[in-house]
This record gives sequence, C-alpha cells and structure tokens, in this order.
Amino acid sequence: MGKIKALLGLIVMAVVIYALWNLVPMELAKLQFQDELANTAKFATTYQTEDQIRDQVMKKAQDIGVPVQPDNVHITRDSGYVTITADYEVVITPPVGKPWVFDFHLSSVKT
Repeated sequence: MGKIKALLGLIVMAVVIYALWNLVPMELAKLQFQDELANTAKFATTYQTEDQIRDQVMKKAQDIGVPVQPDNVHITRDSGYVTITADYEVVITPPVGKPWVFDFHLSSVKT
C-alpha cells in the first residue's frame, strides 16, 4: 500500500511540474506582450497609420515569441483614443491526453 501511494504521489508531482514548466513561460509571455501593447498604444501618434502600428505590434510579438497573426491584431482610432486588440491561442500537447488550448484576448487603450 505504501508503494502505491508513493508512486501516485510521484505521478502527481510529475504532472504538476510538467504543467508549470509549460504554463509559466506562456503566462509570462502574455504579460510581457500585454505590457508592450500598452506601450505601443500609449505612444501611438496621429501620424502613424494603422499598418505601421500593426507592424510594431507584430515585431514585438515575434521578439517575445507570441504566436499572434497580423489578421488578429485590430487597431481602432476614435477622437484621439487608440485601441489595440490582439487575439491568439497557444496549444500545449501533453504526452498523454488531449491538447490544452489557451485562448488569449488582449486589449490596450490609449486615453
């Protein structure tokens, strides 16, 4: 009975370590990308086109390693306000079971 508990404890610990190993970097990248979106929106000028802002966002996403596509980055301008939204998903495939799919919907507004 003691060996079974030890084995189950080891399996649970391995699952937790595997999950943290995959989830923590993904969450840190999301937070860093959210910060970059806020900075891009904050410093967006009226002279920049939406395509120029989108290019900045895509470059920052690529630098961070966020798998966002240009079609999923939306820039809206309205009376001096700039809103940037980005949607992307991350799929983690564990060794056993169904893939884990995480959908992210980030937004930032320059006020």
